[in-house]
Amino acid sequence: MMDTGKKPPKDKSQDHLPLYRLLKQKVILLVEDDPGTRKMLKMMLREANFDFVEADTGRDALAKLSRHPEIDLALIDINMPQINGIQLINIIRKQGEYAKIPLVVVSAMTDQKSLVQSIKAGAQDYVVKPVDKKILLEKICKLLNLQEKADLN
Repeated sequence: MMDTGKKPPKDKSQDHLPLYRLLKQKVILLVEDDPGTRKMLKMMLREANFDFVEADTGRDALAKLSRHPEIDLALIDINMPQINGIQLINIIRKQGEYAKIPLVVVSAMTDQKSLVQSIKAGAQDYVVKPVDKKILLEKICKLLNLQEKADLN
C-alpha cells in the first residue's frame, strides 16, 4: 500500500461522550459519614460509570484502602468522627503504598482555612457541598487522566 502522506480520518464515533466515559473503569474510595450525602455521591459515580468502595469513617477508609489496592482516587469529607478528613489525608500521604493516590476533599466547609489545610495535608482538589455533578466529575477525570499518564512512565 502506498503512503500518500494523508492521515486516516479521525474516528468521531465517541466524540460526543464525556471524558469519564472514555477512561477505563476506575475505582473511587468514597469517604463520607452522612448516609444521604454518600447516597447522592454514589449515584453520581454510578451514573458516570465509576466503581466505588464506601467508607463511613476515617478508620474504615484506611481499612478499605488496605483491602482494595485497585483504588485509583479518594473523595474525602472533612467532618467525620474518629479521624477527620485532614487527619486521614495526612495518614494516607505518609503511607508509601497510598501516598500517590489522588485525593479530593468534598466538604460543606467553605472557609479559606479548611481549603488551605486540605491542600497542605496533600489533597489535590476541593469540592464544596452541595456538590455540582459536572464540576466533581471534571475534577475526578482530570486527576485520573493525569494519574494514567504517570502510570505509563
